[in-house]
Amino acid sequence: MITCPAATAGNEGVFVFDHITGQVRGAVLDPQAATFTAFYFRNVAQDFDLQNLGGKPQFAIVAGYAQLQNKPGVRVQTAPGIIYIAELTSGMVRSYAFSWERTTRQAALQELTPVSQFPFRQADVQ
Repeated sequence: MITCPAATAGNEGVFVFDHITGQVRGAVLDPQAATFTAFYFRNVAQDFDLQNLGGKPQFAIVAGYAQLQNKPGVRVQTAPGIIYIAELTSGMVRSYAFSWERTTRQAALQELTPVSQFPFRQADVQ
């Protein structure tokens, strides 16, 4: 479980990685309504292409601060936080962003958006 900045005003999202299903689920608590109003999910196991792995996947998750630029014409604000997930046997790290809009009503379930990836383990070059 991690917390991740959802707004520059101090709101946070809480995200839980389920190691059994390979899914991330999360929510943001609206301070005015004192209730969770934004909900997120992503099946990250599919993103890592684990069919060719040959072993049991092992994941690590951490949150960071990225302040990504919004895409032109998009009304909903991209959260300043970012979620990093590493799959330790494949040696890959992927990052995910999410949008958050202050509202006192529950919003529809949103999928986390893949941002970028990189290998943290590569074969040595001779």
